[in-house]
Amino acid sequence: AEKNRVGQSLLAAAIELGRDDIISIDKPVKRAVLRPGTTVWEVRVDGRTAGSFASERDARIAARSLAGNVAIRKTNDLHVVYTASPMLADNETLVYVKGYAIRLQINDALMSRAYGRMGQEALNGIVRAGAMLNRYLSKVYTGYNPEFLLTNIARDFGAGLINITGKEGAGVAARAVRNYPKAFAALLKYAFTGKASSLITRYREDGGNTGAAYLTDLERLGGQVATEFAAYNGVLKNLKAGDMRNAARAAGRKTFGVALKLLENLNMAGENAMRLAAYEAMLQSGKTRADAASLAKNATVNFNRKGEIGATANALYLFFNAGVQGTAAVVEGLTGKHKYQAWGLTGGMALLGYLLASSLGGADDEEEYDRLDDYAKTRNMVIWSGDGWVKIPVPYGYGFFWNLGRSVADARRTGRTDKLPWHLASSFVEEFTPFGAAVAGEKADSKQFGVGITPTAAQPLTVVIANKTTMGLPLMPENPFDEHQPDRDKKFRGTEGTLADDLAGALESAGVDVSPETLKYLWRTGTGGAGRSLISTVDAATLTAQGAELDIREIPFARLVYTKTDVRGARARYYRLADEAEAAMSEFNRARKRNDFTSMNAVISNKKELMALDKMADRMGKAIKAKRDQVQRIRLNKEYTVTERRVLLKAAEKEEQKLYDMYIDMWKRMAGENRSAAH
Repeated sequence: AEKNRVGQSLLAAAIELGRDDIISIDKPVKRAVLRPGTTVWEVRVDGRTAGSFASERDARIAARSLAGNVAIRKTNDLHVVYTASPMLADNETLVYVKGYAIRLQINDALMSRAYGRMGQEALNGIVRAGAMLNRYLSKVYTGYNPEFLLTNIARDFGAGLINITGKEGAGVAARAVRNYPKAFAALLKYAFTGKASSLITRYREDGGNTGAAYLTDLERLGGQVATEFAAYNGVLKNLKAGDMRNAARAAGRKTFGVALKLLENLNMAGENAMRLAAYEAMLQSGKTRADAASLAKNATVNFNRKGEIGATANALYLFFNAGVQGTAAVVEGLTGKHKYQAWGLTGGMALLGYLLASSLGGADDEEEYDRLDDYAKTRNMVIWSGDGWVKIPVPYGYGFFWNLGRSVADARRTGRTDKLPWHLASSFVEEFTPFGAAVAGEKADSKQFGVGITPTAAQPLTVVIANKTTMGLPLMPENPFDEHQPDRDKKFRGTEGTLADDLAGALESAGVDVSPETLKYLWRTGTGGAGRSLISTVDAATLTAQGAELDIREIPFARLVYTKTDVRGARARYYRLADEAEAAMSEFNRARKRNDFTSMNAVISNKKELMALDKMADRMGKAIKAKRDQVQRIRLNKEYTVTERRVLLKAAEKEEQKLYDMYIDMWKRMAGENRSAAH
């Protein structure tokens, strides 16, 4: 019955289009059949037989398209009948209107295949469970996440601007930009009050969406009013009964619900503002409402498109369909009728990436720029300010062009052109595939690839086992000098004194060894950005109350637009360079074992600096171990307060970072300069 409703819309589309090459009505392929002695209806034109049909209805339909003196007669003579097969062809469907069956032929191959497979997902129980989980996670990662709002608006705005430019030109795009503030305000008012402006009314009549990707449209407002009324009644009823505990619980749920509703409304307005602005811009440009609706639907990600395996893939991998449709939107924008204008914008992004990276984002210290983690530099424009970095989000998909310019500048500055193809391939995978950074990035390896291709439901297990996040970073810090360190002690300085740290301590007392970082990860995974924001706010308030100084990473919202480097960046860079030096020494040792003097001389000639740096890393290992041991002693000393421990750990980490910086500086002067000269 539901599919017939879709079929009726298909019939209406066929009538409106009037294009038999797309959809024809009751014009099946007919074949000649010899029928002796049966009753048929013969159509004659100017006294000659034009065709014979099995029913009078078919004869009358055929007669409509004939010119001249047309007559229909009933006969029982031996005759040839042109009749359609009683079985539907692969491209046909029956649509019932008021009890009458109407036969449609879908003559566009792609449309026919899509219609035929509609509703055939047949998800099994495991995949259905994955779909339910991912629907929940999509809400808590986006709609209920206050921090997501800011970055999503910025990235959607940028991507929408380029897409609109490629499809309809810079003029329409400029109008959309001017319309954006008004569109955002109108959608926000509609979300809170349910009162639609005339523009929103037309936009919705033409198929425009006002809900978020994971939510139903705002038609549900009526149901929510009833829910809100019931919540108020719960509070009042408990107060009258003197039950203060349950009244407080009901009020808490009410307050929590209001907060979630606020976040939903803001996200819905932010997600659709560019669509509504583009719709109005098209109307202002004299385009039809149909063209305006089409552009609005496809200005950013068209969440209604799912493809033939979309439902199953989205049940396995969170945001799979969003990734695919985002890539489709970029391709359409760069191949539209105004593609050269879009190419100009993407070329400008590449140039800006090159210039910013060449100038180190405005930083005076080259090493400060190199210590900044790769994810921050690939997903944001980073500009040095004060003693840290301002982050400006790069549009979805178009980040590839930003990283193209950035990677070329970095290769030119460092002389490491050998890694440029890898960086570009990695950026392409990250920007244009649904798996993104999970299977790419500077730190990608077999462990990270395994984590990245694991279905979302099983990913927490693989992340904990591999100690590798989808961003390529370690979940918890490992001490290479103490392989048997308990997981309870594996934590970053920012975790000291937080709720996760306290819970890990309580579990340790119960005989369970778990890292606070694992607990934080499981909480973030289960509650998404909403849970992360909540626990970060609680931790920040708790630590501030104890007099602790917060790192920028610990301050909600501020961490989205500003970051600082710390010992983690220097440590990761040290180990990458030390591994490269160790590889050179290993190459020499393998040649020596084979008595291959030619290869030994080649290694000495080309990589003698790296071999010397490997020996230096071995000597520095003892000093680094001493600093890591000092950090461990501070952590285990229960006499310190949380604030004292954090201050001492920060000081110890600065001393540790000096050792890394010393080696990195030596590496750049020896191996780096030698490589630049070679290139």
